[in-house]
Amino acid sequence: MISRALARDTIDACYRGFLGDEAVDWFIGSGASDAHVRSHLERGGVHCLIQDGRIIGFSILDGPRST
Repeated sequence: MISRALARDTIDACYRGFLGDEAVDWFIGSGASDAHVRSHLERGGVHCLIQDGRIIGFSILDGPRST
């Protein structure tokens, strides 16, 4: 399972460029980031990078994609 800390760190590092500091701080602080990741885990579209049996990174694919 993806840890909340990893998800929050990823969102903190990657979302600021397009959402801005205030929005990212709210997104993480309100719990909305946890709900966002949880909803994608339930629907699919989450890809994990695993090293030595541990998840060390992940990406969420949202929107249309070819198979």
